[in-house]
Amino acid sequence: MRSYCRLKTGFAAFFLLYLILAPLGYLTQNKEIFPFFSWVLFAKVPNPGHHYDVVISKHNQQPIQPPLPYNRADAYATSARTITSYQFIQKMGRAHDQGRPEEFAQLNQLFQRDFLKKGALTYQLTRIFYDPVERWHGKEPDVDVIETFSTSDPAP
Repeated sequence: MRSYCRLKTGFAAFFLLYLILAPLGYLTQNKEIFPFFSWVLFAKVPNPGHHYDVVISKHNQQPIQPPLPYNRADAYATSARTITSYQFIQKMGRAHDQGRPEEFAQLNQLFQRDFLKKGALTYQLTRIFYDPVERWHGKEPDVDVIETFSTSDPAP
């Protein structure tokens, strides 16, 4: 009986301590104190941020309706659904945003040579701002066109 009372008192003390310390976790930088987590089960939602994409808008001077993001442009891209192309586009976008024009020009030439199929294409490098919570509520991501490019390679 004595051990039962100790156990009951221990659980009560733990929950009381939990009720006091868990809300205080919001005052810390991480918004929680281990092992007294905040009240939300999934406290951390993926951070809002941005990524880059290439949108193909014309092929041989004919508009593509609607313009296609690179990962869905199988007819115009050599490796549309690969992580390699995604990482390359991110590298290209970072070089542009960080003000490295020589590196960006070189990456753009490599992109045209290695990641686009033959034919005269017009494409835009875009920056997409993404907030998972807003997307959950139905808001589309904000898209900024960084620059528009054309390949002058006519289709065979």
